Amino acid sequence: MKSIKIKYLKDYRPSSFDISHIELFLDLYDTHTNVRAIIKVNRVKDLNNNQKELFLHGSDLDLVSIAMNDSLLQPGDYELTPEGLIVKNVGMSCILTIETRLNPHENTSLSGLYVSNDIFCTQCEAEGFRKITYFLDRPDVMCSYTCTISAEQEKYPVLLSNGNLIQSEQLDNGRHRVTWDDPFPKPSYLFALVAGKLEYIEDKIMTQPDKPIVLRIYAEKENVGRCKFAMKSLMKAMRWDKFRFNLDYDLDTYIIVAINDFNMGAMENKGLNIFNTKSIIADPKTATDGDYVTIERVVAHEYFHNWTGNRVTLKNWFQLCLKEGLTVFRDQLFSEDRASSKLIKRIQDVQALRLRQFPEDDGPNAHPVRPDQYIEMNNFYTRTVYDKGAAVIRMLYTMLGDNFFKGMKKYFDLYDGKAITVEDFLSVMEDAGEINLDQFKLWYTQAGTPKVIVDRKYLAHQNIYQLTFKQVCPPTPGQTDKQAMLIPIDMALLDSKGKHIPLQFSNESETFNNRILKLTETEKTFEFINVPEEPVPSLFRNFSACVKVSVDYSFDERLFLMTYDSDDFNRWEQSRQIFLESLYKMVQDYQNNVSMKVPKEILETLKLILKSDSVDKALVTKLISIPSDIEIGHFCAAKSTFIDPEAIFFVRKHMKETIAKNFSDVFMALYDENNLQNEYRFKPSDVASRRVKNMALNFLVTLKTSDMLSLAFKQFKNADNMSDSFAALRILSHADIETFQEACKLFFFRCRKNPLLFNKWFSVQAMSSLNNTLIRVKKLFNHRAFKIKNPNRVRALLGSFVNKNHYHFHTASGEAYEFLGDKVLLIDKLNPQIASRMVSAFNHWKKYDEGRQQIMKNQLTRILNEPNISKNVYEIVSKTLDFDLTKS
Repeated sequence: MKSIKIKYLKDYRPSSFDISHIELFLDLYDTHTNVRAIIKVNRVKDLNNNQKELFLHGSDLDLVSIAMNDSLLQPGDYELTPEGLIVKNVGMSCILTIETRLNPHENTSLSGLYVSNDIFCTQCEAEGFRKITYFLDRPDVMCSYTCTISAEQEKYPVLLSNGNLIQSEQLDNGRHRVTWDDPFPKPSYLFALVAGKLEYIEDKIMTQPDKPIVLRIYAEKENVGRCKFAMKSLMKAMRWDKFRFNLDYDLDTYIIVAINDFNMGAMENKGLNIFNTKSIIADPKTATDGDYVTIERVVAHEYFHNWTGNRVTLKNWFQLCLKEGLTVFRDQLFSEDRASSKLIKRIQDVQALRLRQFPEDDGPNAHPVRPDQYIEMNNFYTRTVYDKGAAVIRMLYTMLGDNFFKGMKKYFDLYDGKAITVEDFLSVMEDAGEINLDQFKLWYTQAGTPKVIVDRKYLAHQNIYQLTFKQVCPPTPGQTDKQAMLIPIDMALLDSKGKHIPLQFSNESETFNNRILKLTETEKTFEFINVPEEPVPSLFRNFSACVKVSVDYSFDERLFLMTYDSDDFNRWEQSRQIFLESLYKMVQDYQNNVSMKVPKEILETLKLILKSDSVDKALVTKLISIPSDIEIGHFCAAKSTFIDPEAIFFVRKHMKETIAKNFSDVFMALYDENNLQNEYRFKPSDVASRRVKNMALNFLVTLKTSDMLSLAFKQFKNADNMSDSFAALRILSHADIETFQEACKLFFFRCRKNPLLFNKWFSVQAMSSLNNTLIRVKKLFNHRAFKIKNPNRVRALLGSFVNKNHYHFHTASGEAYEFLGDKVLLIDKLNPQIASRMVSAFNHWKKYDEGRQQIMKNQLTRILNEPNISKNVYEIVSKTLDFDLTKS
């Protein structure tokens, strides 16, 4: 392992040099690519700026030549370093001409310029542009770009880059050349190039009078017909952004390209978005309802980046949350406005936060929403930056209301074309809301998930009700002492009939049905007057703050809130807590060899929900959904007990079987009622019906009767859409090995006609709870359809197994741990970014029993001791082992 370098926020300094324009010439060949960059450099005008050495980032490049103002530089005029190029004796301004040579065909990291299925493409975020040419590859250096591309016309008929196409011409020897010009200054991470055999669909839209925008989505010939839904999604997103934020698109064209080999879901390159194929291609035969939802959200997310990320960008990479958290919040608002039920979308977002981000906050790689240090920037595209970053923005929105949009307008007006910081963003929100956000800034700088403990007291003789809130944020790596944060608490008080009790403080004449309290101290008591009876408090309504909450509700109080709370999110929240508390007790019973029983109160409540005509269909599926093994595990760990994968698996299985036996007739009726006979439509009502039907089938197949197995197999085989077919296949993956294997064979034949389906085929087998799953996963690694250089395949097979198959990954023998260790070391040699994602499955090794802990620790140590380990994997593993990076 080479010596590591930690980058700190406190060390950030503006560049001594600026770049006003870069003209790129890329000649693409099958064996190599020649790059010529003409860069206009200016020293930043500052009396104290006497810097004469210009450092340009560069990696994996062969330098052919470098010239300054048309004079060829000699070796003594510059110096090559492991991290780039130092140009000496630079004046106030100059024009550098740098020629480099690269081999995109051998670039398996999928960063910089690489080749995917005979298509040249780029991925420059975060630091990929330095693999194309020597440059000031940092987000605060923004310039305009002109890009000229030449290639063999027959093999690469489509040549794309950012901006507007300004020239196209034929060359000798069957080659052709195009020039693209992007007049809007942008950082280098937004540069993009695509060249290959592609076809496209086209549409037009007008968000401004008399300015039609041409929209194109490019894909390979076999996929281009399945881009129509993505096109509709793009147009909806553009209209929504105009309506909600009054934002227009600024170029003549907006292009999306679908690529098979891509490390991320998509990339918002200015005017030329590059998408992972799975995030753009859809039709009823290949995409589930969930896939359609994801495509709509990702297309919108990348478009919204045009303003939150591109037009207004980052001062440095530590500010990543400023574009990602803010844009996730915007795509959440978009999805809520598009959804038939905002509640379901809100529940889904909160579940994702709790299942993916809360554990991150509670683990060895915990970091603030704005990190203060990193080794490898690609490791910080995390759920903390994205999901918690969005949750922090939503808290601002909760407190500011409509003034939030006033603040956003000022944000765009003030910072368009600039690279800024979190402080800049908060300053405009302070002005818009006339509020001091100094304490709120801690949400960006302090790691960990605060826990709020609530005490209640009713003074009956005075009709006074007191709520005392105490906040505690546990220590995280590098931050042992925590400060009190500003926590918004949306709350209400309910009387014995479920009606709102008017909320009033002693110094107020006005009353409110609900209100937002601001907890700013470590402990604070709020006192309400004129409360005629002891109420049940409804707290953190609609998940008003990104916190864990501890309230000493009784079982009956939770059932009461689940039945009467006017906040539907809290109704679902109470159902979740009832499930988790009951499962936790059952786990303890299992470990103590005590007979397990599902509380009768749960069964009675589920009966009311299932037979109610007033509960929304989609909400039904959420209210009776049993928490996953992983969710139960983290709940147990929070109770100061180790995670017992075996106990959790069998306890959850027992609860599911009990519910299925008690309500088999109800489930059968729900299945029949929601078994749609019409042609597939991605409509909210149809999606809700499929959810209910497949939920019912999931419980019914748990009974493992021949009739129910046949019903699931019949649905899998005969369904006219992937949503129903794949739902049945997933259900069978936990029910019966012979039926499941037969279904997998049939599904494989479908994959041969539609290769994109292979990811589903791999993932469903990797997540199976049936016996010998690890053996099957090992065999699948050698399957002819598995491509270890393709991130989607790796995520589908290895990622699904280690992250979504809690029972089999954590088998007591430790065999699966060794398997992951082997694959991480193999993948790290090809794609360090994907390898670091996979090794993160070990992050919570200390939450398990001593036997499992030791085996996982052995694998982590083995990986850390690998001589040529990447800095991506090194950073994750060293932190997971509590290794002090500052002393390495």
